[in-house]
Amino acid sequence: MRKATLAGAGLALIMTVTACGGGQTGGQAEPAPANGDRPFNSAPDLVRAASTKTAESKTAKFSMEAGGAGQSMTATGQLRFDPGNVAMSMNMDNNGEKMEIRLVDRAFFIKSPEMSEGGKEWTKLSTDGADPLSKLLGTVLDQAAKQSDPTKVLDQIDKAGTITKTEPTQLDGQPATLYNVDVDVAKAMQLSLESMPKELTDALKGKLETELKGKQLTMPMQLWLNADQLPVQIVVDSGPMAAAMGAPAGQAEAKSTMKYTDWGAPVDVQAPPADQVQDLKMPEIPGMPPTQPTR
Repeated sequence: MRKATLAGAGLALIMTVTACGGGQTGGQAEPAPANGDRPFNSAPDLVRAASTKTAESKTAKFSMEAGGAGQSMTATGQLRFDPGNVAMSMNMDNNGEKMEIRLVDRAFFIKSPEMSEGGKEWTKLSTDGADPLSKLLGTVLDQAAKQSDPTKVLDQIDKAGTITKTEPTQLDGQPATLYNVDVDVAKAMQLSLESMPKELTDALKGKLETELKGKQLTMPMQLWLNADQLPVQIVVDSGPMAAAMGAPAGQAEAKSTMKYTDWGAPVDVQAPPADQVQDLKMPEIPGMPPTQPTR
C-alpha cells in the first residue's frame, strides 16, 4: 500500500507539473502582442501573452480531474509560481485514497495514513537522493520548483503543438477563448525525457522510439484563456494516443482537466512541523544501487 501511495502522489505531482509545467521558456516573458479582442493564431503569440499575464499574477488556485481505464483522481489546491519562492499545496483523492501534498522550499511532503510511521503524519522527499528513483522524483520536484507557472504548458504547445481552431465561448459564465491544439507526441515525449536523469532516459528513449516508429501520433489539447489572457481551463485527451499505441479496448480512455481560478489571490503554503515529518525510504530494486535517505 505504501508503494501505491507513493506512486499516486508522484502521479499527482507529475500531472500537475505537466498540465501546469511543460517546457521552460527561460528568463522574463516577452511583452505580449497587442491583439485587442481577437484570438491568437500563432503559438508564440499565445505563449507570450499568457506568460506575461501570469508573471504579473504570480498565484492561482486550481482543481484537477483525471480518469481512464477504471481509475480516477481529483484534486484541489493552490500555487505560487513567483521565481525563487515557488510553492504548492494540494488535497487529492486517488481512487478513494485521500492524501495531502505540499511543495515548499524545494521539498515534497506527503500526508497519508498509509505512509504514516512512528506517529509522524508527513513523509518528505527532497531533490538530493542518489538512486535513480529518487533522482527521477527529485527531477520532477526540481521542474515543479522552476516551472509551476501554469502557462508553461504553452511552451510545450509552441515546441510540439499546432493550433487547429480558435473560437469565442463562455466558461463558467465568463467570456473566454477556446484554443484547440494538436500536440506532436514524439516531440512532447522528447521534451519530457530531456528533464529526466540520463540513466532512466537511455532505456525509455529506445522503448519510445520503437513504439512510435512510423506513427504520426498527435494528442488533442484544449486551452481556455479568459478576457485577461489568463488560463482558466486545460483539457488533455490522451485516449487516442493510447489506442494508437496498442492499449487494450476499454483501457485507452484517459482524460485530464485542470481549472484555474483566483489569479493573484494570496497563497500561504507552509512546511509541516519538523516533529511530524519522516524521510522517505525508497524501495530497493534488484540491479539498482542501494537507495539513500532523503534529507
